[in-house]
Amino acid sequence: MVQTLDIGACVASLLYDNNSVSLPGLGSITAQYQAAAIDHVQGRISSPGKALTFDTNLVLDDGLLAQTAAQRFGVSLHIATEAVSDYVRSIQNTLDRREMFALPGVGRLYRDFEQKIQFISDEHNFNPESYGLPSVQYYPVVRRAAQEAAAATPAPTRAVASWWKRNLVWLSAAAMLVLAAGIYWAVSGGKPSDPTQSTADIPEEMHNVPPGGVPSEPAEEPETTPPAAAEEEIADESESPTPSPDQRVCTIRLGRFGNADNVKRLVKKAQQLGLSPYTEKVGNLTEVGVTFEYSEESEIKETLRLARRSLAKDAVVESQ
Repeated sequence: MVQTLDIGACVASLLYDNNSVSLPGLGSITAQYQAAAIDHVQGRISSPGKALTFDTNLVLDDGLLAQTAAQRFGVSLHIATEAVSDYVRSIQNTLDRREMFALPGVGRLYRDFEQKIQFISDEHNFNPESYGLPSVQYYPVVRRAAQEAAAATPAPTRAVASWWKRNLVWLSAAAMLVLAAGIYWAVSGGKPSDPTQSTADIPEEMHNVPPGGVPSEPAEEPETTPPAAAEEEIADESESPTPSPDQRVCTIRLGRFGNADNVKRLVKKAQQLGLSPYTEKVGNLTEVGVTFEYSEESEIKETLRLARRSLAKDAVVESQ
């Protein structure tokens, strides 16, 4: 009878000092250095760490997992090797049942619709130099003074200020038009000049009469067309509400794919559903997921059901 050993715990401990841990006959979990990064879309700051992927091409047994289990649990190498084989068989049986297998502290394995093994990392930091620092979620800082000023400003005043701001160009054009018309009437003395009129058309009694000698009829005030912006009614509107500090961002991972056409098709379908898709290169695969803002946990469950029903039935919540 093979002694029951916690092989999953050995896998997690080996990733701190090794860049590859083999699951004989199934594949290997590989780790690559990942520099610190700031994701302004998801509002996340990540410290330096290791990006984990699962390579199904590395199926040979390097003996590292069995040796570690033998030393950790004080058993012989033969017993440890059999325990590793039983652990790998349990993983294969779980995947064949179309279920997800969890590697404690490492991630999860599952089969996609192409029957290929996919891996979802738990984003645990295996970089010893980073002291296990996790990713940090950040939110925009709202100044209290700006909030108080917005609350103290009456809504009608804000609405009028917004209307002036939106129609500043039209109002400037209208003012220049009125100014030009005023200058023209001041220079012409209130009468439009007619360049085609000759001296012969002027009555004889008006010859050599200085300007202003004969009272002129009052000029009719020209009709001016008010600018289109003046006809708009001032909308009773207020500034957009300040985002609630309770608003959070959730990420749902749909899967990782090696076929670029599958990635494009999934991104397009997510956009048609009104979701915000993202793609990220992970090794030779492309990870596809969606992000959205939420304030209630029920919104996460509803969006996850939509993603599993319409995009990928193996979709999982990555972070929230």
